Amino acid sequence: MHSLFTLTLNLERAGKVICVQSLPFDPARATLLLLSPVGTQCFYMKNAALFLISRFNLIILESDALLAYAAAADLAPDEGVADFIRQFHAALPKAVQVDALVGYCSSAPLALLAASLGACRTLLLLNGAYFLKNDEVSKSQYERDVERMMQSIPQGNCAQVYEAVSLLHANSAYTPSDYRYQQVRPLRELPAFRQYLTFLNSLASLEVARTAQAVQAPTLVWCGSQDRYTDTASSRYIAKWLPHSELVEDPDGQHHDFVDGHTQLYQAMTRFLTHHQQRAVQ
Repeated sequence: MHSLFTLTLNLERAGKVICVQSLPFDPARATLLLLSPVGTQCFYMKNAALFLISRFNLIILESDALLAYAAAADLAPDEGVADFIRQFHAALPKAVQVDALVGYCSSAPLALLAASLGACRTLLLLNGAYFLKNDEVSKSQYERDVERMMQSIPQGNCAQVYEAVSLLHANSAYTPSDYRYQQVRPLRELPAFRQYLTFLNSLASLEVARTAQAVQAPTLVWCGSQDRYTDTASSRYIAKWLPHSELVEDPDGQHHDFVDGHTQLYQAMTRFLTHHQQRAVQ
């Protein structure tokens, strides 16, 4: 029986990083590194993790850890992520190698960047929120609203914007023990809100097309037609630039399928990962 446990790693320059891992480790299984969305903690991935650990070794890493390191070291996102990933791999137990990287929602562009730097053998991008600067790509109302909030950082009116949107947190019925509470976690206090928007701006600064073209790993790009948060146009745009991509648009898919326990998505992930793991062995 596999279960989830805390994993504490001491990185050479980034220092202590707390993750979640599945145990016991099975060397015959592929190992997935799952990046939680920006502003959320590992607990947000609980439902997905409980399914995935029945088939794969799993490590969950908070995206904020990578982005905070890059910001503190005053590095560009690509330099900061590359350095963090090198330290992360070096700190893992010798028997553990990351086979696949999983990015969901706002962690998808971070996973894309890490994959372009050779961080994994296989990449999965699920309901990605890329905040593309290309005006020709259609966006959801949610994406446009978040982009307006992101502009408050360079405009210097973050505190005023926070006063307005923090009501969403105040009116939330989710308790801290509910994984869905993570969806409004960045709205709890102004410093967290400012950090959330700063990290999103950092990811939005990526040259997405060039980054995608540099990814050599086979990539599953999954999106749902009923997603009210991220428009499927963004996923189609990303898939167009990836050299080795499989685009799946689920006509019934919604944004939170990955964290809500959507069996069809998990089965597609398993099929894709198993197929490419077998090809790697051959």
